[in-house]
Amino acid sequence: MLNWPQKAAVALLEYGVHDSHNATNRQRIVVANFFSIIGYSITFLMSISAFVNNNHALGISLFIAGCIFAFAHFLNGFVKHENSYKWSANIVQTCLIVLMLYLVYSGGKSNTGPLWIYIVPPVVFFFGGLKLGGTYLFLFLTVVGMMLFYPADSFLATSYTFDFASRILFSFLTVSLLFGFYEYSRQLAIRHTQQLSDKFEKQAMTDPLTKAPNRRGMKEHLLHEYARSKRSGRNACILLCDIDYFKEINDKFGHDGGDHALVELTKLLKMNLREQDKLARWGGEEFLILLPETAQKQAYALAERLRAAIDNSPVSYNTKQIHMSMSVGLAILDPEQSVDNAINEADKKLYKAKEAGRNKVL
Repeated sequence: MLNWPQKAAVALLEYGVHDSHNATNRQRIVVANFFSIIGYSITFLMSISAFVNNNHALGISLFIAGCIFAFAHFLNGFVKHENSYKWSANIVQTCLIVLMLYLVYSGGKSNTGPLWIYIVPPVVFFFGGLKLGGTYLFLFLTVVGMMLFYPADSFLATSYTFDFASRILFSFLTVSLLFGFYEYSRQLAIRHTQQLSDKFEKQAMTDPLTKAPNRRGMKEHLLHEYARSKRSGRNACILLCDIDYFKEINDKFGHDGGDHALVELTKLLKMNLREQDKLARWGGEEFLILLPETAQKQAYALAERLRAAIDNSPVSYNTKQIHMSMSVGLAILDPEQSVDNAINEADKKLYKAKEAGRNKVL
């Protein structure tokens, strides 16, 4: 159970996060808020200190920067957009870079202003990534180098010793390279993790034998097509197909022969389907075919063509021929009914096709 200070901290960090944001953007908004909070907290405190010490120019500059950081924080709450964090992040980066350049130019308090520039690398790399963040950092380093080493301190309102300026620059370059390497490693890890995730997701939605989508994979296509049918008002059709007497094929040719027959049947079905049609192994010797934006008459003609192709195309296996036939149940994916109702209807038609002698489309 969180106490009220913890709740307040969480509310500030998650300010602007909406249900429409995905997990990645939620994290980015939270981090953008964190940098903003740190930014205006420190700059407001430092501006008060500057005013107390009668350094009004520095105090005003820090106060303005604090206001900009605060605006970046609360911007996410005003702008309800998926990528609103980008605006907030750009404001934070720009304000931070300008503020750091001002501290180098003015010297800040007792010429310690340049010590704050080490904040820049983690911020620009996080928001800009390796390429864009590296570009920002190179430009920032170039400008700071010119300010520190230009003859007669022409671009400075103060003066630094050569030893101090050179050590600041080289130590900043070292820190930048370390953060750059960290960002490169982080992106490699993220990319590798995403590749593994995509691979496992694909495996989870693909039948390992036939390489066609499995029941889970087809469910996504069915729900997508169902939503599209509801928007367009155009029906789709479902074909539930079952190989007749498949147990006898397994008994006669063994399970390897049965697996071979399933693989070849999948290839044959794909060859006779349209590009927009979706085929899945529904389970065992059952296949489900989704026919988007297809009227019942067209779906029946296609189902008959598939049935005839299977019936007239024996599969070769170990110098023998495996003859197969297929029964098909056809149902309409009606936007007024559920996907499960359509599948159940196709299953009933398939059962009746089996009862009527098999090798039929109903």
